[in-house]
Amino acid sequence: APEPVPVFAPAPAAPPWYSETRNIALALFAVWFAGFVFAMMRFTTAMMGLQLLWRRSRPHTLSSEDIPYIETAGRECELRLSLREDGPMAWGVFRPVILVPKKALTWPHARLQAVLLHELAHIRRRDCLTQMLALIACAVYGPNPLMWIGARALRCEAEISADDAVIASGVKQSAYAGELVLLASEFRGRRALTGVAMAAPTSLEARVKSVLAPNRLRKGMTPMNALKIALLGAAATAALALARPDVVEAQDAIAPPPPPPAIAAPAELPDVLPPPSV
Repeated sequence: APEPVPVFAPAPAAPPWYSETRNIALALFAVWFAGFVFAMMRFTTAMMGLQLLWRRSRPHTLSSEDIPYIETAGRECELRLSLREDGPMAWGVFRPVILVPKKALTWPHARLQAVLLHELAHIRRRDCLTQMLALIACAVYGPNPLMWIGARALRCEAEISADDAVIASGVKQSAYAGELVLLASEFRGRRALTGVAMAAPTSLEARVKSVLAPNRLRKGMTPMNALKIALLGAAATAALALARPDVVEAQDAIAPPPPPPAIAAPAELPDVLPPPSV
């Protein structure tokens, strides 16, 4: 008998919407990838620019009367003097650096104190690390405009928090606000890199209003405040669980039913049946 010839069924045709959906997905991925590459190139350029600023500066030592009177725990950062007019700014995570411009040699004592206190507050708050993580998050979630708005608000709040640290150290509010305006006017038109720059004019109006606010709390976040927030979150979670017991009941309803009980096997009949009774 002849061998049977195998018959192959034709592959089912793809639905008409499949190709259009695939093209749209590829286009969206291309847009996201372009934004990611642009953001990462910006991040890399900023890091290279900071390294160039470090090379164009030299270590600087302050006199005893210019050292801020604050509590320190050893050497917290490196102070460098720019050979040009770059700064004042701070950057670095493991080896933080404060860079002051060449003009700082002629600054009055009050301005130098305010600048050093401001940049040291950025280093203690790890603002450079926070901004780096925010930039990476913007690169990953680039198409979402809320990420860029949040990163901009984060930079503004970091500057305001550093200003609060300067005011809390005893600097007069009106004098510090005047120094902010003067620094912003002197360094106008210069963009800050990944580091945090005190003279950045982007949020100058909000910073001056915050500095001159009479009843603003300037102590910052304390461990007790963090504990209060954690306890408040736990209390809110417990209140939600008590107010919505149907959520717990729904979770119990979704659970699989228990297995049915085992049924005992019937007893085996004997092979020889007794004779029927008459």
